[in-house]
Amino acid sequence: MGRSGFKGVSLEGLEVVFIVITFGLSATRYDSHGLLVASASAALAGFLVIVAGVIARRPLSAVPENTMKYAVGLLLTSFGTFWAVEGLGYFGSGVSLAWPGQDWAILGLVVVGFGPSQLAVAGLRPRRRPAHASWAPPSIPEPGPAGQRVGRSFLSHSCEECSVDDNSSAPAPITRV
Repeated sequence: MGRSGFKGVSLEGLEVVFIVITFGLSATRYDSHGLLVASASAALAGFLVIVAGVIARRPLSAVPENTMKYAVGLLLTSFGTFWAVEGLGYFGSGVSLAWPGQDWAILGLVVVGFGPSQLAVAGLRPRRRPAHASWAPPSIPEPGPAGQRVGRSFLSHSCEECSVDDNSSAPAPITRV
C-alpha cells in the first residue's frame, strides 16, 4: 500500500472513531455502558470487514476501479442525503424527519441518483475525434541521451540570446551563451 492509500485508510479509521464516540455518548443517556457497547460493536464490525475483504478480494479485484468508485460514490451520496434530510427535523421539532418507506427510501435515492450521475458521466467522457481530423495536440519529444529532449519541441524558439533556434534539437533547460 502506498503513502496515499495509507492516508486514506487512516482517515477512514479516524472517521469511524468519531462515529463510534458520537453514537456511544448519545447511547449513554439510555444505558450507562453505551460507549462500551458502541466500541465493542465497532471492533466486531472492523473484524467482519477484514474477514469479508479477505474472502471477497479475488472477485472484487476483477471489478474495474472506476466502476467500484462510482458505486461507492453513489451509495455514499444516497446514505448522506438520507441522513441529512432525516436530521433536519431535529433542529425544528427535536425529532428526526420520517422518510416515506423508512429505510427503503435509501434504495429509492440510489435509483433516483443513478440517472443524473450517468448523464454527468456521459457529459464528462472525452469526445473522440474523427480519424480525418487535422488538428493534433503537440507531441512531447522522447528523452534522449543524458535526459535531454530530442526532436523539435513545441516550446522551442529563436533569439540571439539563447543557444537554440527553431530548427535545432532543444536541450532542456535552454541556456544563455
